[in-house]
Amino acid sequence: MKKVFITYGDQKYKDSLQRIKKEAEALEIFDEIHLYNDKLLPDLFQEYVRQYERGGGYWLWKPYVLFDALSKVDEGDIIVYADAGCTLLRHTDWKDYFRILKRKEAIFFITKGKNKKWCKKEVFTFFNPNNSLWRNAYQIQATFFMIKKTKSNEVIKRWYQLATTHPHLFIDIHQDERFKENPSVKEHRHDQAVLTGCICMSKDLRRYYLIPERMEKRLSGGQAVLASRISAEGIRGADMSSPVENPFVTYINKLTENPLRKFRTLLFFYLSRISV
Repeated sequence: MKKVFITYGDQKYKDSLQRIKKEAEALEIFDEIHLYNDKLLPDLFQEYVRQYERGGGYWLWKPYVLFDALSKVDEGDIIVYADAGCTLLRHTDWKDYFRILKRKEAIFFITKGKNKKWCKKEVFTFFNPNNSLWRNAYQIQATFFMIKKTKSNEVIKRWYQLATTHPHLFIDIHQDERFKENPSVKEHRHDQAVLTGCICMSKDLRRYYLIPERMEKRLSGGQAVLASRISAEGIRGADMSSPVENPFVTYINKLTENPLRKFRTLLFFYLSRISV
């Protein structure tokens, strides 16, 4: 079983690519490390980069990067993806994640934001025009996740397919269409919102291990990844200089908030599959 780390960055993340590469090497857990950039994208995705400035093309490159990486490894190999702005750390979480992937196809992390706040109506309608209960579930994070190569890899394949055929699902809410949205919507989370829909409507949710995210804050016991969001423009997330979350808060979240978030997400995912 080969473990491959991949990431992506354009000019704004040029330095971050080299930094996270060194961090990945220092972990001594990956057999290969691959850095993608905008120059390596196929023509269609190059066009997205030129057409949409935000997210280097509304993050439409991300499904391609995952699809391409999976196409180059053997069945049973593991692809670990993290945004170039993340910080990789030594932690026992890595060992736990790889152990989970012996029996699961993928590990995805659950954010603290609900889909009804971070996903536009068009995406709900696309995946199931008759049932959008998954709007009440928490969104799946696209910052960091792990995929094992299988015969299916249904979620990544569909995510990639939608990036090529339905790019409008990824882009921001047009101001002229804002009135059609639910008042609870704050913003559309692009690749992350579409990835959540692909997971929710996949054939068998039991293939995936969903876990509340452990990367937005520094935890007292440490963690494998920090969503530091480091770019040429600065640091927009937590890094090693950030304060550590109160251990008592971490403990209470582990006992109560985290299990409830996972339960709610899975519950509404399953309920949303009715009338698909």
